[in-house]
Amino acid sequence: MIDWDKPLQTKKGRKAVIYTTEGKDPEHPIVGDFWSILGYWETAHWTKEGRFFSGGEESDFDLMNVPGSPRPMPQSSTPGSKNDE
Repeated sequence: MIDWDKPLQTKKGRKAVIYTTEGKDPEHPIVGDFWSILGYWETAHWTKEGRFFSGGEESDFDLMNVPGSPRPMPQSSTPGSKNDE
């Protein structure tokens, strides 16, 4: 189970930031950005379980909590900050 109040990442370890868990798409209500391998933030939608695909198949873009991160993300880790990786 994902804790939406804790830091998130994709299954491949890319930073992720959630803007809302109540988006308009009933199958993909989670809306946010993830840091792409191309070096910029990409907007995406996920299921309530953090799945990128609604059919249940796994994806490298599925969300998970950052292991061992009990605190919320610092402001400097949000999209547009100077600390983007």
